[in-house]
Amino acid sequence: MSDLEQRLRTRLAQDLRTALKSRETTRITALRSMLAALDNAQAVPLAELPAVHALHGGIGEVPRKTLSDAELVALFAAELDERRAAAVMLEKHGCQDEAERLRAELEVLADYAGEFRDSAAVGP
Repeated sequence: MSDLEQRLRTRLAQDLRTALKSRETTRITALRSMLAALDNAQAVPLAELPAVHALHGGIGEVPRKTLSDAELVALFAAELDERRAAAVMLEKHGCQDEAERLRAELEVLADYAGEFRDSAAVGP
């Protein structure tokens, strides 16, 4: 796990605990989503799993992929872009409340852009 990933995961997890205690639903949703995106990006495709793992019915832990700093930056930027695009589409279809919810999540995640300052530019 890279230093950047460790810092990001630690901060996301700490902030999620705080948000859960204070019942900040928008913050909780955004943070859980980002942590899930990190976990999904590290998942090893089934085709790459060792044959021994498949023989045992997929039971047990498999080493996760290690993401480079560039991959983390790209993942974070993609999460922000996805929310922006979805908010625009929802607004076009008259779903103002949902669009505002996504924009609020964007604001939450934009606070984490500073974690990437040393690696590359990621904007809100």
